[in-house]
Amino acid sequence: MIDMLNGIFAKCSMPLKPLDPETGISENDLNDMHVILTCDREQKRLLVTGFIMEIDDFYDPAFKELQKTILKMNDADFLPDNFRIGINLPELMVEILSSLDLNSPDDLMGQVEMLIRRITFYGIESRKRIFAAYAEQQGGK
Repeated sequence: MIDMLNGIFAKCSMPLKPLDPETGISENDLNDMHVILTCDREQKRLLVTGFIMEIDDFYDPAFKELQKTILKMNDADFLPDNFRIGINLPELMVEILSSLDLNSPDDLMGQVEMLIRRITFYGIESRKRIFAAYAEQQGGK
């Protein structure tokens, strides 16, 4: 499965590093976003994670207020189906996640490229919304 994905990555129009054969992970910097691709061999899925922003202090009252805005971005009017924005507490990061079923026989390369492009697009849009909400929050004080 990793060899198959690495073959797809090599043919993609964007520069993707191959998955590590041991860990099944590939770390990439695409369009100002750090993106991690992870092959889940058991469930036969490709997990795509984009890092939106670091959290300086999870307990900061300003971040607690911003957290509501971040979690509201999971509404259907902003993110497509199968996309989620969350807070990774161990890493202190806000991230966007999605995955792709690798059992799908239809144009897997196109699906991989589209998923990664959508992760970067919605990740960058989310970052803009978060920073705008933070600026508005700070301006209101």
